Amino acid sequence: MDIKDDSAEGGVIASLIFKPEFVFYAESLEPRHFTNKQNAILYEALRDLARRGIEKIDAYTIATAIHSNPKLEDVPINIISDYINIGKNVARSTTEEYMLVADVVLDKAYRREMYTQLKRCEQLCESDTAGDIQNKIYKVLDDTMLEYSTVHDVPEYGDVVDEMWDKIKSRQSPDRTGSLFKFPAFNEYVTIDAGEFVLFAAEAKMGKSMMLLNCTVDLLEKGKSVLYIDSELSTEAFTLRLLSHLTKIEHNCIKWGRYTKEEEQQILIALDKIKHWKFTHMYLPRLDEKTIYSVTKKIKHTRGIDVLVLDYLKSKKEGDANSIYNELGRIADLVKNILCGEMGIAGLGAVQLTKHGNIADSSNIARSASTVIKLLPKTLNEINIDGKQCGNYKAIIDCNRNGAIMYENEYIDLSFNGNIITFEQAEQHKIIEPV
Repeated sequence: MDIKDDSAEGGVIASLIFKPEFVFYAESLEPRHFTNKQNAILYEALRDLARRGIEKIDAYTIATAIHSNPKLEDVPINIISDYINIGKNVARSTTEEYMLVADVVLDKAYRREMYTQLKRCEQLCESDTAGDIQNKIYKVLDDTMLEYSTVHDVPEYGDVVDEMWDKIKSRQSPDRTGSLFKFPAFNEYVTIDAGEFVLFAAEAKMGKSMMLLNCTVDLLEKGKSVLYIDSELSTEAFTLRLLSHLTKIEHNCIKWGRYTKEEEQQILIALDKIKHWKFTHMYLPRLDEKTIYSVTKKIKHTRGIDVLVLDYLKSKKEGDANSIYNELGRIADLVKNILCGEMGIAGLGAVQLTKHGNIADSSNIARSASTVIKLLPKTLNEINIDGKQCGNYKAIIDCNRNGAIMYENEYIDLSFNGNIITFEQAEQHKIIEPV
């Protein structure tokens, strides 16, 4: 039986040597699917390196990964070096190309396994003592089909409904604050839950990123692990805002070094606090589906993620409007259904509003979001009517897949101080009932 493809197996190994993050795009591929024993060993070692977030791969790194796994047989360093040298010519440069060769390896493995099981069925047919041969053959073939299927056991709803009810009850506990917003009024409409993607929408330069920073700090102080993918601010600029928020020292005072000795001590205390958080800030000025996916997968495997924050959904590509709109819709769908849904993490993000109050660039973004919360500065008239104690901003639950929505002219009162990057819930204004 010669059901194999040596070039495809080699293509997978070569690709992972130069782009280890590709392993996350075909996670159903296992070492046992390779016919070449050394390929199987190298694949397991490279997969382990990728999951540990190691990006620079060389012969020594691979050899160390092999030696640290007692289940793997040794591969001589000179052979590993040969793989690397030859691999330069056969490594795939895109995820699509990698998935093609990975699929070939999986397909050949499936064919080999099916061939083996069909031979078993042949033996069953030749045996006079096989018993219930029909059911036995069905079981042999069904087990093989299921193993190589992308859809695994799907239980009947009645078998899982008790488990679902237990999960629902666990979220009813008042002590379970990790999934709550820092603004109590928000939690009457939406909470930060795994599998959901909540979007803040505001006009340009009107507090989207500052709101996400406030939510992020609140989650981190509750012990959550957060990955913050930022298309706006470098990590240095983000750190400046973060320190202002934590110390309540004005942003420009920190930026220009105009702080007192006492304030410098506050900054040092804040820096020490940050070092103990489970936090990753990644500056990606050009967002695209592949990068978001691979970065999230890598951090999930290496450090764990409770919440993914995406700041913010926009396009910097040139081209016709439809292609840009479709791209943004795909990114929103990726975050909601693949990263949040399949990986079991919560998502927070932001999107820009037009001056007419609509989501800019793509309505497909709103379709993928679980909840959209609009952030708007109050007019002077609204501040006078509500009272200064009711703040200078308002939040409107604009659409909500998992809870109540607001009536016209209904909103949550917030106080925003841009000098120290802080949103707080204000005293809520009194709703005047119509006569």
